[in-house]
Amino acid sequence: MNKGFMLEGTRVECRDDNIEKSLRRFKKKVQDGGILMDLKEREGYTKPSLKRRKAKNQARRRWLRKIKMEELAPKLY
Repeated sequence: MNKGFMLEGTRVECRDDNIEKSLRRFKKKVQDGGILMDLKEREGYTKPSLKRRKAKNQARRRWLRKIKMEELAPKLY
């Protein structure tokens, strides 16, 4: 390691030799950080048309979710 240079990354301490718990915490940090999703995106080339289609589908999902949340509850009388 060079002076003044330190690699940063996801780090979890293992306390009381409890590796299973530490591994669960590590997986949770990786998932919350979006590291695996970023890795999958960089894994291969995605055509621009597929990127547009994916973005359009995500926008539609957000829109439908918003519409569903704004609907009035049915009258119960």
